[in-house]
Amino acid sequence: MKPTLLYSFLALAASSLFSQSRQPDSSSAASPQIDGIPFYQIYEEKDIEDASRGNFITSSPDGRLFLGNETGIYTFDGSNWNLILKTVATRDKVRSIFWDDDIVYASGYGTIGRLNFEQMNGVQYEPINKAPISKNASEVYYRIHKAENTIYFIGERSVISYQPDTEQIKTRQLDSWIKGSIVFKNQLLVATSNDGVIVFSENESEIHPAFGEFTQNQVITNFAVNSSQDLYFVTQSNEVYRVSSGDEIDSYQRFNYESKSQIVDLAFISDDLLALSVSGEGIILVDDTGSYVTSLEKSVDYRWAATGMLHVDKFGTLWTLFNSTVGKVLFDCPLTTIDERLRPSLIYPIAHEYNGRVYIRNEGKLYTTQHDQNGKLTNLIDAAPDLPSSVSVGLAAPDGIYIHAETDTYLLNENGLNLLGHIGRIDRLTTFPSDPNLLLAMSTSDIKILRREGMELKKTESRPHTIGFVNKIAKQSNDVFWLEIGLGRVGRVWIEDGKPQYRIFDAKDGLPPDWVAIWEHEGKVLFTENKGIYEYKESSQRFSRVHDFEEYFPSGKGSFHRVATDRDGNIWASYDYYNYILWKQKDGSYLKDGTTLSQLGQLYANEFKFLDNGDTLILTATELFHVDKSRIDVSEEPSANSLKLLEVSNVRGHETYFMSPGHKSETPKLEFGKTQRSLAFRFGNSYSATLKQPSFQYYLKGISKDWSKWSTSNEMLFTKLDAGDYSLQVRSRLDDDESTNELAIAFSVPSFFWETPLAYFLYTIATIVLLNFGYRYFTRSLKSANEKLELMVAERTREIESKNSELQKNTLELELALDELRNAQDMLINTSRKAGMAEVATNVLHNVGNVLNSINVGIVSLSDRLELERVSKLAKVSELINAHEHDLGRFLTQDTKGKTIPSYLTQLSKVLQDDFAHYKVEIDCMSENIEHVKKIIATQQAHAKTIDVFQTVNLQELIDSAIAMIMEDLDHTFFEVSRDYEPGLEIVSDKHRILQMTTNFIKNAKESIKDAEVPFGLINISARTMEDKNFVRIQVSDNGGGISDEHTQKIFTHGFTTKQEGHGFGMHSSANSAKVLGGDLQIESKGTNKGATVTLVLPVTPPNQQKNSPRPKNERGICFSEN
Repeated sequence: MKPTLLYSFLALAASSLFSQSRQPDSSSAASPQIDGIPFYQIYEEKDIEDASRGNFITSSPDGRLFLGNETGIYTFDGSNWNLILKTVATRDKVRSIFWDDDIVYASGYGTIGRLNFEQMNGVQYEPINKAPISKNASEVYYRIHKAENTIYFIGERSVISYQPDTEQIKTRQLDSWIKGSIVFKNQLLVATSNDGVIVFSENESEIHPAFGEFTQNQVITNFAVNSSQDLYFVTQSNEVYRVSSGDEIDSYQRFNYESKSQIVDLAFISDDLLALSVSGEGIILVDDTGSYVTSLEKSVDYRWAATGMLHVDKFGTLWTLFNSTVGKVLFDCPLTTIDERLRPSLIYPIAHEYNGRVYIRNEGKLYTTQHDQNGKLTNLIDAAPDLPSSVSVGLAAPDGIYIHAETDTYLLNENGLNLLGHIGRIDRLTTFPSDPNLLLAMSTSDIKILRREGMELKKTESRPHTIGFVNKIAKQSNDVFWLEIGLGRVGRVWIEDGKPQYRIFDAKDGLPPDWVAIWEHEGKVLFTENKGIYEYKESSQRFSRVHDFEEYFPSGKGSFHRVATDRDGNIWASYDYYNYILWKQKDGSYLKDGTTLSQLGQLYANEFKFLDNGDTLILTATELFHVDKSRIDVSEEPSANSLKLLEVSNVRGHETYFMSPGHKSETPKLEFGKTQRSLAFRFGNSYSATLKQPSFQYYLKGISKDWSKWSTSNEMLFTKLDAGDYSLQVRSRLDDDESTNELAIAFSVPSFFWETPLAYFLYTIATIVLLNFGYRYFTRSLKSANEKLELMVAERTREIESKNSELQKNTLELELALDELRNAQDMLINTSRKAGMAEVATNVLHNVGNVLNSINVGIVSLSDRLELERVSKLAKVSELINAHEHDLGRFLTQDTKGKTIPSYLTQLSKVLQDDFAHYKVEIDCMSENIEHVKKIIATQQAHAKTIDVFQTVNLQELIDSAIAMIMEDLDHTFFEVSRDYEPGLEIVSDKHRILQMTTNFIKNAKESIKDAEVPFGLINISARTMEDKNFVRIQVSDNGGGISDEHTQKIFTHGFTTKQEGHGFGMHSSANSAKVLGGDLQIESKGTNKGATVTLVLPVTPPNQQKNSPRPKNERGICFSEN
């Protein structure tokens, strides 16, 4: 219900107009009140299927609401409007219904009749009259009454009386229009336009002489009577009259209320509260003296201007018809809302009271209430508009309201705003219980003691503190103050030798860790937190749990937000997401009330402000509510069960098996047909004095294992029920309220003949007869078969003996074959080993050959250099020098050839130096290659073993040796080999076999990379201990050609190879070696050209030395095993 700016503008304008339109007597003027807007709800057209112009709204004896419009009749289940009768033809349209015993009467256009709720296809309207019953065949009969034993149908110009016992129909045609009617003191009163009031009694009718003035413009338009039998009626000129219950009907008196706008209808909320529907304005509530109480006008919601017919149900809820919609108002609810239509926006407001007037401190301002001439709250206005700065503290005093702003403290009262003193900063302020002129003031930095002397406020003591910000102050009767300061902490302030002292308490003193709120309760201070209620024990100087309220607020079920105790000892609490009142009883116990504040829903109260007149203000973080204590009936007994069974149909809704007509009688045991095995039960909660939505849960005995979960769906479906008796238990509550209604519905599904006890008895007899016949028949057959079997057994025995001799002979032959197979397997293993050794030798020779090739290249290079004729030319120079031995000086300086010799020798020396450097490089390379050949041969000799010798093997050294044997020096240009070794990893095993397998893996990886023509090959080799510390794992992975899924399954098969020059024995031999060493071999590849990974798992010690260490389980890939 949030207003728009337009609503606010209309509210102010309409409020002004409406206050002018009413002219209450001076004696009815009310004192200012703080009542807010009643809770209400308007069901719009989208909430009502096929909504159309409304004709009536009424409730059945069991409290259910019925709505009639041009579409048909609806019933309200607490959440939804359900169409139970759709009227298409005008003659079938219903304008009124009335309950009498077990019959529901109805009337419409030219017809009177009954509603039949027992039809297979739902409710049907069945006319009583066979022929027209008035001069006007289409006359509308819009109201039904019962006086004595006669049912009256009120039309527009006629009254029909119907005797149920004799089914006699009698029509009284009138010469004037009928405006209103009511049954009063067992007589039917009918108000007409020309004849005043006509009184119907038994079969007689006469014009009442005392109402002759009520014709034409003064004609009576509506009546209402309360439970005390006080009669009220309103005229077309909007005058209201009253006849007291003890007076005669002709002693009517003018009621002390008048409206210039048309009064459409009137209805009693209670004996002393009369609701008036005023056209164009809204609904006005007055008391039995005519004094204004409250209203819902178009200033609150423009839709209230269209209010029409009124109806009050058994729960005191007022319902009204608009044109095509329905509204409900909780006028009798003690809780009202003071929302943004009456006040500014609020952020954690705090309330004060002085001299009967309420003040609200909010966001730096102090507001007070503004009222109209009826005392109705219209707005909250600034109470101190001239204050130079924002308000930080407020406190009620005997002669006004203390206001603190910035550093100054003022007193606000009838005389205006008075400065009391410059005190300094204050965040919280309270008075001492022992002296109201002595005040305790708290700021975030210090504690102040203030004394009031006349119109002056002085600071008497002050001391700093480390408490921090104080949220709330609670005081005990002995001038001890408790401070609410936050999570798991509270503070305490007391006076010692005239000076303030303080202490901070926390978890070490027994406080729980969450937010601790303080609560003044009967002279002491209690502390609430999520886990429960605590109190401070002076003897132990610790906090301990209080269990006095465990019955009402169970620990562990919910958490506390705010608790307060009013002047009468009643406890108001926000607990477990709801708000409750514990009404204190004479014996000291409490009566828990979850209804009075139920409209708050899950809003937490931040403050309960108890007013001097007994009312209460509830302030949440952003909302403000008022509780009128005079409307709370604490002694009110719980109302009758509002949970009702509305309808039972098949699950598709095509057929209706039961529909409640709304009588007070309990639902009888329901008996369904034999074929009606799938049922849909629909329930409703008729309790209307709330805006909360009902929810339901059910338990079907014999079928359900437990109660179903709470759901807002009121439909329960059961399919394929067996024949038998059932009990369906249903509960209903409003939202998550803990109070529930419970209803048990008994029903039965009859059996087909084949499901009856007689049928089962016959089934038993037939079964026994068939079993007996079958026993005899099968006994004879069995005897005959036994004889044949004996002959067959004898014959088979002879055959078995013959076959047994043959089998023994075959067994001997099989044993010989197995011996030969074992020998062949041993030979195969030796052959595998030799083949592996040959593979190693081949690799060694291949590597030596590669080195020899390098040496040969160096020798060829030297030979090419030596073939040059530099030495022979040097010899010729020597011969020339020797030939001119005696004239060498002249020859070298003057002879043409001699002159060239020095330069030639210089050039030749440079060439010879270059040749020497080249020869040295080539010789060094050949030396390195020869050394490499030695290493390869030494490595091969170190591992050339032919028998199984278990010894300590350093896996890092062994794998490095394998790499050196397989990878040439030049290979490092095209391959990158990464190593991942666990430091110092050693096992006891056959070193030769491991080397044989490892070289095979590395060689395969190298060849796979070459065959796949990978630009740069990657080979990753790792050796590490497994999770089971008894085993190690060696892995060789590459980025080569990979293995297809088809080849992965065959990789360990003897003779299988994908290489053109391969023999298909390497991986098979490696798998056998892994098995002999007590390990496993597996290979994994994601597919062609995606590389492969070979994993070899070996035991740390030989298999015959292991204890309770099973062979490792493969995690993935293809494994070679004993099978």
